[in-house]
Amino acid sequence: MSYVWLDLTSINYHWNWFPGKPNYYETPCSGISMGKGYFSDDTCPTARGFICQKLDRNESLLFAEFPSTLADYFGRKMVEDEHFKSEIIQFFKSYQNKTQSGKSYLKN
Repeated sequence: MSYVWLDLTSINYHWNWFPGKPNYYETPCSGISMGKGYFSDDTCPTARGFICQKLDRNESLLFAEFPSTLADYFGRKMVEDEHFKSEIIQFFKSYQNKTQSGKSYLKN
């Protein structure tokens, strides 16, 4: 098992784990705290963008080809996959509603 960047090059990097981490050895996710520069593992409660992937010999890649940007990837995926497109649109509508209700709440 190994980690690779999305363009399939090896990650030759010393992982600066937060003290006591990793502790979810079977989890598929890790993240970085941008303020402190530590990596931490997680149980993936929230979908987020990614820049690398962990590969087993039996797993296939998440990307068939390396997108120039994540925006390009998601844009192409929305064109090709109507279900994905509707999920993204629903997510942004939900986010917009929460933001608008938060703003009106703050004005009162």
